[in-house]
Amino acid sequence: MQNPIYPSVLHVPKRVRCKFPYNADPETDELTVQFGEILVVHQESEPEWIWAESLLTGKHGAVFADLIEPLDEESDPLLGTG
Repeated sequence: MQNPIYPSVLHVPKRVRCKFPYNADPETDELTVQFGEILVVHQESEPEWIWAESLLTGKHGAVFADLIEPLDEESDPLLGTG
């Protein structure tokens, strides 16, 4: 029996924290967020916008980049270090 192949490095998705609350217009693909909410970044194709998933609600949408701040590994509660 052969040994399974495991990736040498596990990929941890980039996470960000919301600095400000924002209520999205229901006619857009924007995401409503709350202060302190953690988002998983799925795409950063434009400098002013990201496409992200809310860990609080499970919803996806566009988020204006000025609403978020980076979440480093030391303060990431999902990695058990914050």
